[in-house]
Amino acid sequence: MSEPRAKDDGDISMSKEEYAGSPSSIPLDGTVLPPPPLASLLKRGLLSLEHSEWGRASEFFDRVLDRDPECAQAYIGMLCADIHVQSEERLGDGESPISEHKHFQNAVRFADAKYRTTLQEYNQRIRERILQKQYDQLVERKYRAFAEKEYQELAKKFREIDWKDSTKMAKECDEEYRTLRDRREKLDWQRRHAMKLVRHTGGVYFATFSPNGLKVVTASADRTARIWDAESGKELRKLEGHTGLVRSAVFSLDGSKIITASEDKTVRIWDAESGQSLHFGPPHAGSPAKIDHADYVSSAVFSSDCQKIVMASDDGTAIIFEVEAVTKRQTLKGHAGAVCFATFSPDGQKVITASVDGTARIWDAESGKELQKLGEHADAVWSGFFSPDGTKIVTASSDYTARIWAADDGKEMQKLEGHTNIVCWAVFSPDGKRIGTASWDNTFRIWDAESGRGLQILEGHTSYVFSGSSDKCVPCPVDGENF
Repeated sequence: MSEPRAKDDGDISMSKEEYAGSPSSIPLDGTVLPPPPLASLLKRGLLSLEHSEWGRASEFFDRVLDRDPECAQAYIGMLCADIHVQSEERLGDGESPISEHKHFQNAVRFADAKYRTTLQEYNQRIRERILQKQYDQLVERKYRAFAEKEYQELAKKFREIDWKDSTKMAKECDEEYRTLRDRREKLDWQRRHAMKLVRHTGGVYFATFSPNGLKVVTASADRTARIWDAESGKELRKLEGHTGLVRSAVFSLDGSKIITASEDKTVRIWDAESGQSLHFGPPHAGSPAKIDHADYVSSAVFSSDCQKIVMASDDGTAIIFEVEAVTKRQTLKGHAGAVCFATFSPDGQKVITASVDGTARIWDAESGKELQKLGEHADAVWSGFFSPDGTKIVTASSDYTARIWAADDGKEMQKLEGHTNIVCWAVFSPDGKRIGTASWDNTFRIWDAESGRGLQILEGHTSYVFSGSSDKCVPCPVDGENF
């Protein structure tokens, strides 16, 4: 702080104590001394600030202003005392604006050009800190946003702060808003014109598209699986033969076959065109029409070359089976509870299993050796899928979350939070950029596979949503007779 201008006020007298710096002391011997220089009062005020004696500092600066109402340094001292700052140099470190404070305004008014610039720099530092904090908060909100209203509000606020690349951020929010709006309007149209497949007489537990997207296969509690035309909704084939609830029905990668898993403890293969049950192994009279298991079969999936299948069972194991040789290849043991789902990696070299024991596990498909244990879920894990490139895995759990893992080392990459009930299905989109999750909260959600950010919530079902297709993310609820 620079030295103030001293005025000649010979008509003002002070006691020894006052001269020594006591603002309110009264001389005991009546000795009268000339008033102290303004610089002395300013220094005493500054010392009081350093010791956080805010009231005492204000009295010193107020006495300076009594003698020099245009002393900018004294106004700044009063400001420091008011906002509890120990020195002028720290004014720029504050979290609240000072430009509207009366003492700051008076200081700027009476300061010379150089000092005025210094004061304005203090205020600018505060403003930049506030804007940066607001910017960081908005960026964090943008990262986690997934609703139209959120993006609308964020675009407005980014434009208001006008800081760094906030204009660019506002445009990105506008684009996200328009994308979500267009998607919602499209979904609304689709809902208004949607088909209902109403031939099942029991709950639908599984639904998935054929690889070319022209057909849909469903698995039901009515002990059948059914094939439908994806365009018209017409039932094409009814797959009958199981004597228990059909838990899953999945197309082979070439779309020519369908494999079903049932609570009758069997797995069956069907011709996707004719709906006829096919025999395992070479076509001769002795080849079996089904594979028996010791317990309920939760799921059965083909490998990409259709030469192997992997079956998950309530007995805590998964079995890799050679289709043509009609032989058991490997039994994957290690889970402490029922295995809910099992499937191959895209290259067929690995298998992922999901279990009610709260873990998912990665296995070598050739040797049956356990490679990784994914164990961060707090409850049962219902499904696990590899990404199309095989580098990631997504799991769904009763702990209301889905999680993304690195396939090579099993480390958790993202936690997908937002569902309000059990998440029983999670699957990647064909390009690996999105993830779809199905939940008992009656919704199906779409997420960004890289950031874990929620993108869309599909609502409208009246009961649990159990599965969705990796091709088109079709949710499959158990609301009686339709999906």
